Amino acid sequence: MDSINYSICTNITINDGYCYDLPICGYCYDFNTTLELGKNYELYNMMVIRILLPVIGLFGLCGNGISAFIYSRKSMRSSMNIYLCALAISDTVIILTAFLLFLIENLRYKSQLLSEIFAILTPLTFPLGLTAQSSSVFLTVTSAIDCFMMIYSNPHCKRRFCTTSTAIKVNTDCQLSMVGMIFMSAMLYNSPHMFEINVVDCWNIEYAEKSIDVCPTDLRRNEPLTINFLELLFGYVNSYLIDLSNLIVVLNSSCNFLIYFAFGSRFRKTLKEYVVTIFCRQSTNKLISTYKTESRNEIL
Repeated sequence: MDSINYSICTNITINDGYCYDLPICGYCYDFNTTLELGKNYELYNMMVIRILLPVIGLFGLCGNGISAFIYSRKSMRSSMNIYLCALAISDTVIILTAFLLFLIENLRYKSQLLSEIFAILTPLTFPLGLTAQSSSVFLTVTSAIDCFMMIYSNPHCKRRFCTTSTAIKVNTDCQLSMVGMIFMSAMLYNSPHMFEINVVDCWNIEYAEKSIDVCPTDLRRNEPLTINFLELLFGYVNSYLIDLSNLIVVLNSSCNFLIYFAFGSRFRKTLKEYVVTIFCRQSTNKLISTYKTESRNEIL
């Protein structure tokens, strides 16, 4: 049998997944054609990933930015609030990485540029997003323990562990230096994910040019029994659940601001003070500008 010359690009080499000695982009995930879910899934996917996810994510970015700003003020400084400030920053990282991992991944089949951006950034954003998720969990547990100790511990224990200086140490390690117990624990827990993705050169059939793509390594291909069982049991439903779970990740990282605003009287009071200050400053600057303009006109 004659050997196939993969240095050229013909229908025969394309059927084998190669063009010009390069694998065809998408070969490592069956060219995204394993599941043919039809128009209903495309509409569902567009609504969940392309519309709801960015809308909720943008709201979450604004809310987490406000929460981090308010909880970092001196008037709000306490052990609990410092943990919540770090949590807002961690949730912001989750939302940003979700945009890259979920939204751009969904759109990359429509654009060669987005496909290359996704391939370049995924090896970084994939473990970073998972590390941020673990950090948020650890920070939530830390704040819960802090709250428990403030309520039920004896006075000596409160003075020893529930002080601002203790919280600042954990907060600084997590936010600024990115070293310390919380981050290192999350990093160690998610370290295998750093070796689950490879960036490979490939040939893009649609655009007829060389490109890059993301492929799973052997570690990523290790078949989890539970997931395989669910795929066999539910079939197409699994794809719907994946999109929904990605949306829930963003929703979970975006809704904390609403909780703080609804149940935190000090949070609302401090936010109101800064909002009033900003608007008053703008009004004052506008009045000064108007007065100077009128005075200049009178002189002329």
